Amino acid sequence: MKGKTSFNAILMLCFLQAFECGKKAGCCDKGRMSKRSSGLVTFSAIMDSKVPGLSNAPEDGLTRVWGTIDRDVKTDEDIFQKGREFLSYVKERYNVDMSILTDEELKMGRNVVFGNLTFMGYVLNADLRVVTETTPIQRVTHYKNAKFRSVGYVIVATEDTILEGGKWSGLMTKNSAIFAETGIIDSKESEVDEEPHILSVRTLGVHPAKFYQGKYVNVNTLEAEVWSNKYGHGLQYGIDMHPVFVQTFVNVFFKDDE
Repeated sequence: MKGKTSFNAILMLCFLQAFECGKKAGCCDKGRMSKRSSGLVTFSAIMDSKVPGLSNAPEDGLTRVWGTIDRDVKTDEDIFQKGREFLSYVKERYNVDMSILTDEELKMGRNVVFGNLTFMGYVLNADLRVVTETTPIQRVTHYKNAKFRSVGYVIVATEDTILEGGKWSGLMTKNSAIFAETGIIDSKESEVDEEPHILSVRTLGVHPAKFYQGKYVNVNTLEAEVWSNKYGHGLQYGIDMHPVFVQTFVNVFFKDDE
């Protein structure tokens, strides 16, 4: 309960800051900096898109776009490895075996149906609005023109599906998802921006779809692992709404000695 309360508090802080940002004329504002004593390192963000931000893999495949986000990805063979790593993780954690996917399908991110589950590659483009960081000094940065771009693989449930036999087991409801992605925040709006911030994320659960009175409300919640080139390894919690594309997430990174 304590963890959930802290998560909700951080989300509320993000939304209040985004609201205040709408009143500002500047493109980028460092905002207030203050000392925190929690000992936690956090990175939180709110983003949105005027058009559907999520799209299937481009016609020429994932290699080029992945290379613009991750400098270590240079060839098709690098994409094959990314895809195989994702499939290996899905098999170990969820006992979902899609190892028959070909290198070409991984490279192109093609939609491939496995019963109630569909595999695909995707690209995400969104407008970054506000970032809150605690290191433990808190820094709030508001953006107007910054972008968040990511690329990855996802498995979507087209019907309710029971997953069992892996490290995670349970009901994967329709419209829920298992995914892994690499994203980048690369803004030059103000002097607070430094090197591009790269975040790699993979789900721990099934990015569950949320329902009200039996109807999907186009909202999914998230619990995932995250790796940051600035802050290291941590956990990510998030909420997103795909049709209008609004997303908020909170990353929590723990010190090595804790």
